[in-house]
Amino acid sequence: MSDFGVIIGCYQRDYGFAKGTIASVRHYMPDVPICLLVDGSFPTDDMQRTYGVSAFYRSQVKNVFLRNLSFGWGISKMVTFWEGPFDRFLFLDSDTILLGDLRPKLFDGREQDRWDMFIDKPCCDYSEQDVQSWFFNPDLLSQHYPSFNWRAYTKRYYCTGVWAGRKGIFPLEEYKKIMLLRMAEPQLFFPGEMGFLNFMIFQAEAEGRIKIADDDIQVLAPDFPLEELKRRWQIDCPPPKLPQAEATVLHYTSIKPTLARGTVAAPMTHFRWQAATAAGHSPMGTWAQLKNEDLYYDLRRWKIEARGMVSRLVKRSRKGS
Repeated sequence: MSDFGVIIGCYQRDYGFAKGTIASVRHYMPDVPICLLVDGSFPTDDMQRTYGVSAFYRSQVKNVFLRNLSFGWGISKMVTFWEGPFDRFLFLDSDTILLGDLRPKLFDGREQDRWDMFIDKPCCDYSEQDVQSWFFNPDLLSQHYPSFNWRAYTKRYYCTGVWAGRKGIFPLEEYKKIMLLRMAEPQLFFPGEMGFLNFMIFQAEAEGRIKIADDDIQVLAPDFPLEELKRRWQIDCPPPKLPQAEATVLHYTSIKPTLARGTVAAPMTHFRWQAATAAGHSPMGTWAQLKNEDLYYDLRRWKIEARGMVSRLVKRSRKGS
């Protein structure tokens, strides 16, 4: 499709992983344009030169509300529904690796207007407690949106790190209302965008405003034993091609794919290495770069965890006094 592209969201801390994501997309879908959605101002020239990707920075967002209140963990991707380079696109978080060509699943020969959102097909039915843990507070949601039957979609809620969509399918004013409500009611939607994006998608379908298609397009790495990951997707040595039915996106949700993760991170390591080599680094330089990127990622994680620990200790001390 001439109006189809891939958008990869990233910020400085996970840019090292985003390079692997880019290389995997270029490997399995070499003719598809790629755009980096960048939260920050750090340079991405190396990937622009190496793979011909474009970059869309926060500073380039025209709408003031989106620029000021729609960036940060999870929510940056929402900008793509109103601004961005493609009318129809596959969105990937930066902790993902494409394994195979997804286009036959997305565009399987049927009419190309059959979906506005193409989502992953989950393999479970979420209980109310699961919904409370992973998506939103059902009681609070029912107070604010009493007409939405959240129970009707417990078999369809999904992890929103991988999906395909179209620009303009959600009214911007609707999103603004949800974001302001999210700020006023911090216990309503969580984590990141996962709760409110699922809500937006299925509320729009219930009201007849959008069409949804789904298929198995995402594998959450922590949900599968290592042996099954190796058997079905050959993650220990990413293959040149995969059977169409097995084409997927491997998503490292709670397992971040640093070199220290070993075999489970092998696809990310493989494509990060490919990206560094393609950018002109020697084998020794590539190894040093990947190690430095991992160290930067881990240092930032340790700082965040340390701040959280200090905050919890302060709260406990205040309660004790």
